[in-house]
Amino acid sequence: MTEHIRDDFDQQAQQPQKHFHVLVLGAGVMGQRHIASMREVAEKILAPRGITLDIAAVDKSEAARAALPPAVKSYADMDAALAAQKPDIALMAFNDDQHISAFRKLFDACPDLKAVLAEKPLTEHLREAREIEPELRKRYLSMNTVANFSPVFDRLREELPKLEAQTGGNLRPLGFEAIWGKNRTADTRPSIGVPSESVHALSIIADMFGHGRLSMEAGDARKGYLSTKATDVIYEIDATFRSGKTGVPALFHASYVFESQHRTVTAYYRAADNSVVAAELDFDVKHNGQNADRLRLHRIDASSGKVETLLDEYPDKIVNGAPQGVLRGDRITAFISLSLTDFLTPPQKRDPALAARLSNLDAALEVQGEVEQINPQNRLLRTVQVDADPQKLDKPKYTSIADAPADEVKGRLSALEALQKPAPPRPAWKPPVRH
Repeated sequence: MTEHIRDDFDQQAQQPQKHFHVLVLGAGVMGQRHIASMREVAEKILAPRGITLDIAAVDKSEAARAALPPAVKSYADMDAALAAQKPDIALMAFNDDQHISAFRKLFDACPDLKAVLAEKPLTEHLREAREIEPELRKRYLSMNTVANFSPVFDRLREELPKLEAQTGGNLRPLGFEAIWGKNRTADTRPSIGVPSESVHALSIIADMFGHGRLSMEAGDARKGYLSTKATDVIYEIDATFRSGKTGVPALFHASYVFESQHRTVTAYYRAADNSVVAAELDFDVKHNGQNADRLRLHRIDASSGKVETLLDEYPDKIVNGAPQGVLRGDRITAFISLSLTDFLTPPQKRDPALAARLSNLDAALEVQGEVEQINPQNRLLRTVQVDADPQKLDKPKYTSIADAPADEVKGRLSALEALQKPAPPRPAWKPPVRH
């Protein structure tokens, strides 16, 4: 009889959890988008698997709480939310400056918390992320570097081998140009400045293109107040980074005083026939009245700077773990769907290709360390103290390759060529000395 009871107990203990309490920390614009996506994923992906989610949200704003769907419980503060129900899954969507205090309270109150989904960055400072790293290591973590879920990467993976074949093979990475920013001079929300915006572009270069451990070599920055209420922060940077993995350079310009939003990463490759292939990725541009991402592939005659555009399209097939058309085709939904699918799959059965699209704790810490270099204490960054002037907004340093004059294209290629470093010499082989 005792043996029978033990067998039944063992079988019950091995049953996967089917009901999860989710607490979304922050019900502002991003929090509302996460909640909408989570409810859709719960209905269309999880419910058919017998898995249900009970979603609650915390926000001090009464207006934000009032905008939540009736099925989502709402609380004005974390204490009330945690007293009512300890979550199994937490989604961090507070402003950057609130992350660390919320994480501390969450881990103190919820030792059984199983998963953390987080908006970037994990915390304002790397030292804070390192402080809570032991707690994060106990749990599943996925950080939303939202641009990584763009369909432009899938199309680029399809097209690069074709270009390689056309140009004689062996496309060698030459370097990157990145422009990322917008006008935030009228935005009075707390901000850590362009480090928050830089996460996206640096993550694309480090994660999606595989050139991680980006180190700043030199740069110029402006630091000051964006508005009368905003924090004194670095609001513009023009710098050179280099990959510690591959040695490839990245020219990087990020700003909160652009005259309009610009989000572009361009990857350059030297082809076997000595031409240059440029993959230009634009994010969140208007196309047919909606936000879209754009992929352009150019072939450049390095001697003349003449540009031939080989492909120009707006891919819209986002990989979100569901058949096409089942879920809405946006990157937030892809993040939620892929993260929850990965979390709810036993580790030994997880799809490596799916996991590769997600930023786990190691990736999150790496990119945070890269972004942390954008600070006034970094001696490699020449920082000027001057408040932003909303009447004097800037144009980005780099324009599209397709729109640039030939001389400018040649100059941009020359700048990348000048940053090339030869591979360290390999010592000559010597036979072992026999004693």
